[in-house]
Amino acid sequence: MAIFLIGLILLVQSDTNFASASRQTNFSSSGLQNQLERNKHCLKYDYEIQDTLTSTKPPFDNYFNISRAVYPSEELSSKLINIWVHFTNSSTNLTQVSLRKFIWSRSCLYVSDRYLSLLAISLYSLGSIWPDRRQEILHITIPTFCNSEASEQKLVQFLSTLEDIAVIPAQLNPALNHVECVMEEKPPGFELQRAKKIFPHVCWAFWFFSIIAGYFATVLFIQLFQEKKKDVVVSSTLTFSVTLFYVGLLFGIIAIVYSTRKGGYKMVYPFIYLSSMGLTYILGYVYCCVSLEEKKKRWKLAHVYPSSFVMIHSILWMMVGMITEPYWAIPVVTLHAAAVFLFYLLLRFYYSDRDWDIRDKINLTLLFILLMSIISVQVLFFLVVSHFFREGLIFSAIPSVLIIILGFWCKNFTHSSQEPASSL
Repeated sequence: MAIFLIGLILLVQSDTNFASASRQTNFSSSGLQNQLERNKHCLKYDYEIQDTLTSTKPPFDNYFNISRAVYPSEELSSKLINIWVHFTNSSTNLTQVSLRKFIWSRSCLYVSDRYLSLLAISLYSLGSIWPDRRQEILHITIPTFCNSEASEQKLVQFLSTLEDIAVIPAQLNPALNHVECVMEEKPPGFELQRAKKIFPHVCWAFWFFSIIAGYFATVLFIQLFQEKKKDVVVSSTLTFSVTLFYVGLLFGIIAIVYSTRKGGYKMVYPFIYLSSMGLTYILGYVYCCVSLEEKKKRWKLAHVYPSSFVMIHSILWMMVGMITEPYWAIPVVTLHAAAVFLFYLLLRFYYSDRDWDIRDKINLTLLFILLMSIISVQVLFFLVVSHFFREGLIFSAIPSVLIIILGFWCKNFTHSSQEPASSL
């Protein structure tokens, strides 16, 4: 009997130990499962980030959003993408934990709108810099990072590979990525980073050079005016300067009104630009009062300095546009040159002392129609070509076309200069 009781006690104790061990094992297994479940919803390794961005299955179907943003259908590839990164802590209900904004740009010039708005840049460059026409919005949904401190660095690194993801998501090919700047959008007043630091210096260099070069251009023109007051070229240039002054004034007002709405550093440069136009007008008027005795022309000659400032400033920005996006900027610059030439030609005919008969009026009308037709054909040509051919083909064709045009013009100019001048 005693032996039976001892055996029963040992059996009960062994069952108790087994149950306790079983509970510990179940608890340990449950804890490990919870640990794995928690790690499942945060990104730790690079391949997890890559898989999330290239995923085509809900809820993280980011590939379709990326491909449509980088290479939109029936449109040219994007130059500027505003990226909204939505962080979630669940793969089922997609509860958004945080939101961060990034700017993806093929040119660092387009991400400098924290210092100068893109509208102001477009106005100063007369449309040769216009990233808004190829700007897209991209929404990406990803889990949170396990290490929140390295999230910005990781995001910038992987967001710079959007072209690679959009073209070949299954294979990594860094040669497909041609983006220059990927930066997080910070609150207003945040210190400019990386490539943005050089942008303010470029703006002020353009402003300073325009002020100095405009002064020398004004001095030369006033000297020419003193020598040839009634010359057709002088009168036409003077009227053109007045017109250019008011066009620049209009663009300056639009830029500062738009920049004031944005606030921050964006309104500094437009304010200085508009103030410079007023200051150069006053300096030009003072210089005319000192140099000229004729009072009637002083107010008109005072427009030469600010108009020279506006013209040189716009030329510098158009040069930046031709460097940044030549296949778009060169046709725009050519269009402006043709419009200026047409307007200047009309002014020369207006100030000419020649008696106009019916034949002269018909010839002038035909010339006007011809120039407008050339401008229209050029615009239509580049609009059609840009939608049906690659950018590289357009860029390689532009120098050839310009060489042909310049060669034809030089040949005609040489031939006309060799002919004796005929008296009217």
